[in-house]
Amino acid sequence: MDKKIYFIFVIIFLILLILLMTISADSHLKKEYIFLEISYKNGNFSLINKTLEKGYYPKAIIDDYEYKVNIVSDRGEIIYSTAFDPILLFTDSFSNEIIEGGAIRLNETEFYVILPNLKTAEKAEILKIIGQNGESVKVFEVEIYDVGAESCRIK
Repeated sequence: MDKKIYFIFVIIFLILLILLMTISADSHLKKEYIFLEISYKNGNFSLINKTLEKGYYPKAIIDDYEYKVNIVSDRGEIIYSTAFDPILLFTDSFSNEIIEGGAIRLNETEFYVILPNLKTAEKAEILKIIGQNGESVKVFEVEIYDVGAESCRIK
């Protein structure tokens, strides 16, 4: 009798373990991020492309950068924020056993912003930080609720 109970317990445990692994694998496959390709030219931003990609987005970094990007929900709340500086390029070169280089500010560049795909996300906005107390002004906005949507074709 004890062997039957033990056997049933082991079978139930294995079924639960397989079920848990299946659920965990499915949630891993559903991870997606929004990939924005943006152009910067003399202070103006423009969208080149936006796509929905499979995988994970990088952890948000809030630091002393000139710009920040916010994801704004359909209720107008900021649900994700990170800072970056697309026009700052660090260069280093090695010459005569001396490392030379430094920061260069670009007037024109193309860059990528990777954002999490959040269910309530409505738009992404880029803000330029203008003050020491975190004051900022919006310089670019793009709707992201439709990223990954497929058009409906009627024949």
